[in-house]
Amino acid sequence: MDRVYMRDNIVKSSLGRDKTALNYLFELPSKWANQSKELLMLSIIFADRVISDFQEDQVRTKLINFVHNLKENKEIFKGLYFHDRLHFQIPLRRQILATNTTLQKLVDNFQRSLDIELDVALFKEP
Repeated sequence: MDRVYMRDNIVKSSLGRDKTALNYLFELPSKWANQSKELLMLSIIFADRVISDFQEDQVRTKLINFVHNLKENKEIFKGLYFHDRLHFQIPLRRQILATNTTLQKLVDNFQRSLDIELDVALFKEP
């Protein structure tokens, strides 16, 4: 049976016996969005396994820290407008492209750190 629960604004879904998803819904300050904030969801899906409570805590900490780091960059919201960049003047297009590149690197680094953390956590569990 599927189970869903929320803790620290992160929703955990257990989908059957071998799938787990963690979904973090958060707001990112944005000068361009309605009500000056983007509403985003970061999802991590573990398709091959159900993660332990220890691994879940490790991932939750990384998710919260990653979102905190995103929020520290006050211009990062511009990277979300990559697909709409042609609707902006050329100077803003350049900013959007540069910020999108930064955002992609942050996400890639987060994903790599998560992969490493989960592999290490398999051996460090109490």
